[in-house]
Order: sequence, then structure tokens, then C-alpha cells
Amino acid sequence: MRVKKYQQQFLKRNVGTFYLTNGFASLIFVAATWAAYELQYLTFSQLTIAESLIMFTQLVMELPTGALADMIGKKITVIISHFLRSASMLAFAFADSFPEFVLFAVLLGLGEAMGSGAGEALLFDTLKQVGIEKDFSKYSSKFGLIFQIGLAISVIIGGFMDLVWFRLPAISYAVASFLAGIASIRFIEPTIDTQKFTLKNYILQTKNGIKEITKSSYAKKISLFYVLVSGTTWIVAYSFKTILLTDLGFTSPQIGIFQSLARVVGSILLFRVISKTKFITKKMAFYLFPILIIISMTPVYWLSKWATLPFVAVIMLASSARWSVLSGYTNEVFSSKNRATAISTLSMAVSLIFVIVMTASGPIMEFFDGAPIIFTILGILAVVTTLPMGIHLARYHSEE
Repeated sequence: MRVKKYQQQFLKRNVGTFYLTNGFASLIFVAATWAAYELQYLTFSQLTIAESLIMFTQLVMELPTGALADMIGKKITVIISHFLRSASMLAFAFADSFPEFVLFAVLLGLGEAMGSGAGEALLFDTLKQVGIEKDFSKYSSKFGLIFQIGLAISVIIGGFMDLVWFRLPAISYAVASFLAGIASIRFIEPTIDTQKFTLKNYILQTKNGIKEITKSSYAKKISLFYVLVSGTTWIVAYSFKTILLTDLGFTSPQIGIFQSLARVVGSILLFRVISKTKFITKKMAFYLFPILIIISMTPVYWLSKWATLPFVAVIMLASSARWSVLSGYTNEVFSSKNRATAISTLSMAVSLIFVIVMTASGPIMEFFDGAPIIFTILGILAVVTTLPMGIHLARYHSEE
């Protein structure tokens, strides 16, 4: 009886802390203004290099930080990640030269690497410890809804902050990230599959995490599908949507308002759909993600300024959904003791796609005189990569 009461308190404490940290972390006031801000000091080629460097740093550090989280604990790793994001945004806020933006990029990339696998693993292992890991998508969608609402509010406010002082959005985000780090101290570390940290164990943990995503034919296929969907949607949600909207002539307040509306409507829709557990099956999800990517990205090159907006909103929805839906599918395959390392391995692959696409995009955008062409290229690539893999996985689940 005492154990059951502790488990209830443990779940309540961690879930409450996730709401709190997601609320603070969502206040990305700089989301609608960063591209215009950087272009005051950087050329377009320098901007793409800086953005690539964020993901390159994350790419290099994903496995070490994921293994570290599995060894020393997800809680401490999550705390560090928030503090690193805060430091990176302070560097960004006062940067006015390319080397200073490079410093910001490295700090942010390291912060993202520290938190990408650890946060997701902390949630899944929290649920697993009390025997409700099957509810991962439900909890993830709830936290995602909180994040998207907070982000929607912050991008509107950030757009108008930019009119007051162009450095204010970044400073405000730095403060919010610091508060998220403080709030993370409330987490209780799950006790599932913990082990003592040693250099030998650390190296072994890294190897086991890599093996985790290739331990079966199904693990390989679903991991590849996750990487393809995430690699396409994340680069748009993280960078290209703002570059595109800025390139099309939208102002920072306009970008903020659009992103806010798209995020709130998309999050509410996603939450409602996921709540209907019988509606989204694995078979449907494997068909749905490639279709959403293809129909929302392929036509963008030929669309007018205002006609582009609903298509960008759809790809933003797909990016949010892959966290809530596909992450649950991959976590079902991974063991707890290797979870953070395995997730970080997938994130590393996603970062590699980001670096390749972002690095190649500069010359392509200059040749085609704008950002829309990148959306169309990614949509076409999804036809020959993501769609066939989705069809294959859907047929696999049809035979279950």
C-alpha cells in the first residue's frame, strides 16, 4: 500500500514538473524574429552556416550526452540542457559578428543534444515505473499542447518586443530557459535500470544504445521511418518556415501571429485526435505522415505569398505530431537502460539530415532566388523515400 502511494506521488510530482518546465521552455520569444535579427549582421550564406553549426554540434554530441543521461541520470542532464540554452540565448542577444553567432550556435547545439534524448526518456521511464507506458502518446500530446500554447503566445509577444528593442526577445527567452532549469530540479529520477557511472560502463552504454535501434528488422525500419519524417519536418519547423516567411516579405509581428494561430489550432486538433485512441492506429500513422509531408511541401514553389500559409501550417502540424505519435512507437521498441542513448542516436541522424540540407540550401536558394524551392525539393524527396517506407510499415501492421 505504501509502495502504491509512493508511485502515485512520484507520478504526480514528475507530471506536474513536466507541465511547469514545458511552460517555461515554450516561451521562445525569438521564434518569429531570429532570421531578421541575424540578417542585420550576417550574409545569407553565414546565416545558413550558423544554423548548420547548431545541428552539427548536436549531431556530434548526441551519443555522448545520451549515454551520459543513461549513466548519471536523465534529471541532471535535463537541468543542464536548460541552462545551456539560457547561456546560448544570452550570447545570441548580444552577438553582432559572425564569430559571436558561432559561439551561440555551439552552446545551443550542446544544450539541444543534452535535452533531446534525456527529456523523452525521463517521461517514458516515469510512466513505465508506474506501469502506464502505453499512455506515453497521451501524456506527450498534453505536454505538447502546453508547449504549443506557450510558444504561440510567446511568438506574438516576441514579434512586438522586437519593435521595442530588437535584443529583447532573445533576452526574454534566456530568462525563460533559466527558469525551466530551476523548475527541473523538482523531477524525481526513475529507478528503472540505473547503473553506476564508470568510463567502461559509459563506453559500453554508447555501444548498446547504437545496437538498440538495429536489434531487430522492425526496430531498423521504424527507426528509419522516424528519421525520415523527423528530418523533413524538423528542418522546416526549426528554421525554414521562418526563413520562408521572412523571404516572402512578412513582418515579425505577422510571422508571430501566423505561427501562434497555426500552433494553437494544430495542437488542439492533435490533442483531440490522439485522445481518440481508436482513430489513430499505427497503420494509419504510417500512411498519414508521408502524405502530409508531400501535399504540404511539394506545391510551395508555385504558390503566392498568402497561399503559402496553410501549407506551412500543415507541415508544422506534422512536426508536432511526430513527437507525440512516432516517439511513442519507437520507445516501445527500446529498453529502458538504453532508451536515452537510442533516442539520441535517432536525433543524431535527424541532425545529420538537417546539416546536409541546410548547408546545401544556401546555393540552391540563391540560384532559385528564394526559399520556396527547398520545400518543393523536400516534398519530392519524400515521395521516393518516406512514402515507400510508410507503406511497408503499414502493410506490416495490417498482417498483425
